[in-house]
Amino acid sequence: MTKNCYEKKSLGAQALWDVSTETGEIASAVLVPTTKTRHFSHAAKQLAKRSNFVPAAMYSDTWPVKSTFWETLFDGKVQGRLGLFHYIQRITKTLKKNHVDHFLAVTSLLKAIYRHNQEDYEKLLSALKNGTLSTKCSDEEIVDLKASKLFRQRHAKHLRKEMRPPNTIRQMLDDWFDRFKCSSNNSARPARGRLDPLTGNRLFTSETKEAIINCKDKATHLQDQLPLEKMYRVIRPSPNSPHGLNEYLSRRGESSLESFHLSLAHFANCGMKRSLADNLNLTGTA
Repeated sequence: MTKNCYEKKSLGAQALWDVSTETGEIASAVLVPTTKTRHFSHAAKQLAKRSNFVPAAMYSDTWPVKSTFWETLFDGKVQGRLGLFHYIQRITKTLKKNHVDHFLAVTSLLKAIYRHNQEDYEKLLSALKNGTLSTKCSDEEIVDLKASKLFRQRHAKHLRKEMRPPNTIRQMLDDWFDRFKCSSNNSARPARGRLDPLTGNRLFTSETKEAIINCKDKATHLQDQLPLEKMYRVIRPSPNSPHGLNEYLSRRGESSLESFHLSLAHFANCGMKRSLADNLNLTGTA
């Protein structure tokens, strides 16, 4: 996030501490020399003093690390949780992307962590089968659609995510690991994975097992503290809409923050003057 900061070494800018609200605005963005609490605490205190900044919950990529600081800053009124994006990324970044089973493994991993609201899912299936959302889809075509990225890209906006209970996540992560690993010393939990037919590589790397253990330990910090109805903003369909499906915008704010990070990282151009880079960054942030 700091690679487009000119002379960042002399400035001591090694990381960016930023906050996104539920509606996607960047509430705070400061360059810091390290990720230690003492280097961003001043910015956090200034943010907490704003009269129009009254959060009910917060999502962090490292929770419960630094939880004591946040509980003290907001007098225990803010409930913290581990962000879903970073929780999933801890495992997926250890997988080999070129493996033939990579997409299947990621899809199965998501199912182990959360499920779609049953009412939303039933309405979406009805719209796909009766053709009001697009062309009519048979059961086989829906299965093929779900096995591709198009399903999430086109229809995830109609589905609300419900986090599974901690013990369920732990059990399903164990089952997921057994399904895709290629070797096992435990006869009670045999390996059911396979080597890539073309390269002969395994899907897992040496870091995957440790990532699974870490995520099982942090599963209790993943559940939303607010009811499902309060976790999403609802966009009602047009009166003329044939399918009548709601669209849901998550209030977790993670996707907006990661989108900001992506734009900031690809915006880099260290050849420009510092003043121009700062002005462009501030314009893009605000």
